[in-house]
Amino acid sequence: MLTKGEHMHNTEYEKYPTSGEENVEVDVHWPIQDA
Repeated sequence: MLTKGEHMHNTEYEKYPTSGEENVEVDVHWPIQDA
């Protein structure tokens, strides 16, 4: 899984997704940070 640091980077991908796949991955991890 992702570490705290990588999770932080995921937040940036959520704002500026470089690709559709990346966006989907963020979407999957997003609820975890929201919980």
